[in-house]
Amino acid sequence: MKTKINKSQLFKMAWSEFKNPIRVMGREIKKSFSQCLRNAWFKLKMEALRFIKKSEPAQKPEPVVFDAAMERGITEYYRSQSGRYCGD
Repeated sequence: MKTKINKSQLFKMAWSEFKNPIRVMGREIKKSFSQCLRNAWFKLKMEALRFIKKSEPAQKPEPVVFDAAMERGITEYYRSQSGRYCGD
């Protein structure tokens, strides 16, 4: 699954975050451009994945069909394995 990321939008988001530092309790917290780019990449990627999950149709599991011959075969196999651990 590959997501398309608009690089222009990515760099705009990173640049705006870089130019507008966060203010916490009166102090400025300035990040490097690489940190801002990493944050912008993460935000866009999550947005794209959320969009993909919404657009995919819900898949229903296929019903399992057992016929009498298959059930007899399974029963005979495990009956012949008496006293032996079969892993289930």
